[in-house]
Amino acid sequence: MLGRRCTIHWPMKLLGPRPGLKEINVLCWALFVGFLVAPVSAYFIYLYWRGATFNDLPAIDFTYFYGIGRIINHYPASELYNYELQLKVFNGIRSLKGADWGPSPYPPLVAYFFSVLAHFTFAQAYFIWMGFSCTLYVAGTMAAARVAFPTERIKGSILLCFALAFAPFFYYTLASGQLAAVAVFATGMAVFEESRSRHLSSGLVLSLLAYKPTLMLLVLPMLVVTRRFRALAGFLAGTAVWILLATFLAGAQIWLSYLHFLGTFVHATGTSRAARVNPWSFIDIYSVSSMAPGGRTEIGKAMLAVAVLTIVLLIGSLFAQSAVRRRRAEKITWAVTLTWTMLINVYVPTYDTVLVVIAFVLTLGALRDVGLEKSTSWFVLLGLLIFGFSAITESIAGEYKVQPLSILLLILGSSQLFMLRRLFSLHAGSDAIDSPAE
Repeated sequence: MLGRRCTIHWPMKLLGPRPGLKEINVLCWALFVGFLVAPVSAYFIYLYWRGATFNDLPAIDFTYFYGIGRIINHYPASELYNYELQLKVFNGIRSLKGADWGPSPYPPLVAYFFSVLAHFTFAQAYFIWMGFSCTLYVAGTMAAARVAFPTERIKGSILLCFALAFAPFFYYTLASGQLAAVAVFATGMAVFEESRSRHLSSGLVLSLLAYKPTLMLLVLPMLVVTRRFRALAGFLAGTAVWILLATFLAGAQIWLSYLHFLGTFVHATGTSRAARVNPWSFIDIYSVSSMAPGGRTEIGKAMLAVAVLTIVLLIGSLFAQSAVRRRRAEKITWAVTLTWTMLINVYVPTYDTVLVVIAFVLTLGALRDVGLEKSTSWFVLLGLLIFGFSAITESIAGEYKVQPLSILLLILGSSQLFMLRRLFSLHAGSDAIDSPAE
């Protein structure tokens, strides 16, 4: 299917000549401003004119980060992972009606970072973080676009427009105050640095993913299997610096508290049988399978384990082959890693699917590498489906117990695996090694 030409026919008699990339770029940004930025801004201006304050707005996830920053500022560091204290502080910032705030399981250095913002008012800190988050997201997206389309700036501009309007970013990350833009920055810049043969700095920037260990599920094995040893060394060095800095600030005892608290969090968030979260707010295979009939039974879990193991072995085999022709496989290997990290995982909320932005940009850039330029229209259509369904995926999953975003990511991930396998077939007769082991 991917090898066949997929062309979208343009109705010239009705709409005139097919628009070029420049016209599409202008139209995309006009729609972004006119139908998203302007209405949202007008809504908040209206609320302000009516006398509403920041406290009248719905509760947002930034409460967690501002709250742990406040704990660091006003309590001993040893109390950071005291859930009763967390709950007290979170409710003091913004109370939830008919519900409790969940635990905040982020590493101690995250709390120290937000302790700086916690010196400001909640509203001030929120807008500062919003600006910082948007900057990280744009930088990571554009870095990936530079790798995928180094001489085609207009394509990068169009992709950035869609990335900014992507619901998991605009609503679930930017507006809610989540941290997912850090992951986009870390992966986008890591790929960019690698493309410039700066492998150590690639690993260093990738160490920012230590803020959420689940995002490293396939990244670290990929670095090992594909023999990116200098990048792995950079990652380990960067992570060691974060650990030492947190230990210096909070003391060694903080890690025992953190690990104990992390175990409690795993039990509370649905990665055990005592689920407290709504599975329709997550897109990973584990959460999606829990919504299916029999998904929580022993047979259902065994079938899921076999399926995941099969996928992991397939990915590992392809990664091992990509180590030989790494330069040609660079973009698609990263794309496979990021897409399947979101799928074969145990805790991937909707906001973490912003990683698909980097994966999708690299996939488009890799089409020429694998001789599938004629399938560009098909991938663009898949990207538009992911973009459109991302805004309603939780509603559909909650009502019909089917997660459309997971299905679309599964299609994308399967297509990426096909592309990676095809790359090896195209160059099967070549004995040249693109890039030696580091």
